[in-house]
Amino acid sequence: MTIDEMRSLDAEKTYKELIWERSEVLRLTTANLQLREGIEELKKRINQLETENDAMRADLLLWENGGPLP
Repeated sequence: MTIDEMRSLDAEKTYKELIWERSEVLRLTTANLQLREGIEELKKRINQLETENDAMRADLLLWENGGPLP
C-alpha cells in the first residue's frame, strides 16, 4: 500500500468519524431540548398543584373554624 493510499484511507476514516460525531451531537441536542420542554411542563404542573393545595388549606381552615363549606 502506498503512502497516498494510506492517507486516503485515513482521511476517509476521519471523515466518517466526524460525520458520526456530528450526528451524535445532533441527537444529544435534540434530547436536551426535549428534557428542557419536559422540565417546563413539570414546573407548570407543580405550580398548579401548589395553587390547588393552597386553596384546599384555606377551605380546611374555614371548615375547622366553623365556616361555610362549598
